[in-house]
Amino acid sequence: MKGSIQALDFKQVSWRRIYSCRLTAHMGEIFVQNEVIDNKGEKMKEPQTCTGTNKILGISGSPIKNGNIEQAINLIMQNSTHEGKLVRLSNMKINPCIGCLKCDSTNQCIQKDDMSPFLHEIRDAKAIIIGAFPTFKSINALSKTFIERLYPLKHRYMLTRGKIGIGVVSGFRDSEKVEDYLRSVFDWFQMEYLGSLRIPGNAPCLSCAVEEDCPYSNVRIMYGPDKGRSPEMFHNIQRETGVLEEAELLGVRLDKRLQEIS
Repeated sequence: MKGSIQALDFKQVSWRRIYSCRLTAHMGEIFVQNEVIDNKGEKMKEPQTCTGTNKILGISGSPIKNGNIEQAINLIMQNSTHEGKLVRLSNMKINPCIGCLKCDSTNQCIQKDDMSPFLHEIRDAKAIIIGAFPTFKSINALSKTFIERLYPLKHRYMLTRGKIGIGVVSGFRDSEKVEDYLRSVFDWFQMEYLGSLRIPGNAPCLSCAVEEDCPYSNVRIMYGPDKGRSPEMFHNIQRETGVLEEAELLGVRLDKRLQEIS
């Protein structure tokens, strides 16, 4: 029996359980090196994370619902027997990191947005899949903002250590740059990098209403100055047999690794 997947809608989710866990982790505690000292000066145990039911978090940095990236993430999770949850960053309000370092003693961000409580979901997960795409020879802004907001988890304990990381990348060019970037992120957070899936992507110009009249169209850059858009230029993951097989194999590998570390 394959694992089930639950899409997360941040407009409807109640944060009562997560918020109570956050209060427990904050009240009267000061983190000193590898110890926790309460307000009476007595040593305490390292705060425990809330117990979550989703071992796999599939995080899509794409604004396209049910697009190639999201479908690939789902396929990987579906080939695992463990519980999975799909999270669309485009549904969340995520502010940029402001570099205040007020998370250094609490491992929790002070900003009042959707990312702050979501850090507890990430702490609970055993595996994290991040799907992103390239823009201007780098990772897209939404995915980058999300990754930077993971910073609170590194202080004192490196709360991401030992988790499994998988990258999913879709782009019509520069995909290897995003793939390398995600690998470096997983390494920096001391996560076990299990691999990545690269999907052929679509140039945004293919969906632009004035593409045929634009001298700067990526269609012409990629296919030649006399080329206009045509159906074979559009990539759909459901027609990419090799990619589908790679996603399934990656899901099986993930399932096996989760069983080994459970």
